[in-house]
Amino acid sequence: MCQLLRVSRSGYYYWLQHPVGLSVAREQQILVSIRKVYQQRNCRYDSLRRTVDLREQGIAVSRPCVARLMRKHGIRRIIRVQTTDSNHGHA
Repeated sequence: MCQLLRVSRSGYYYWLQHPVGLSVAREQQILVSIRKVYQQRNCRYDSLRRTVDLREQGIAVSRPCVARLMRKHGIRRIIRVQTTDSNHGHA
């Protein structure tokens, strides 16, 4: 079977013992933290500010990594624009 899949025997057995890779597990940990910060900040921060918040929590992560994860999982900041206040008594 290893020959058919073109993988080494040791690699196959390692995969059986560790089905989730370290990078995937780390990505999930960062994603949970991103979502927590996303909810705390009312969905308003972009990847740069979220990176700063994560670093303050002690999570070593780069801005491109945060941006990639946000894009991959559909997490976007909500931009609330306030236009002219039309509820006033002025002409």
